[in-house]
Amino acid sequence: MKHILLTLAALSITACQADELDTKVADTKTDCGAAQLQNLVGQDQSTLEGMSFDAQNVRIITPGTMITMDHLETRLNIAIGEDGKITRVYCG
Repeated sequence: MKHILLTLAALSITACQADELDTKVADTKTDCGAAQLQNLVGQDQSTLEGMSFDAQNVRIITPGTMITMDHLETRLNIAIGEDGKITRVYCG
């Protein structure tokens, strides 16, 4: 009986670890790289000139720009304020 309980406990732990691994793999496929670019916030938009990004799709949002509301986790959004400074870097 003890062996059965130990085996069941081991299988439960293994299943939990597999779920965590699957989640981490899934997150890396949808990451747009915004977390690594937070240092851009507060800088002038000219900082973006000549930069390349790992994201599949990059959208620079300036004041008055009309944007769609669809959410793409792989799209990098960089918002620019009225003063020409980067105000937000996010996925979506």
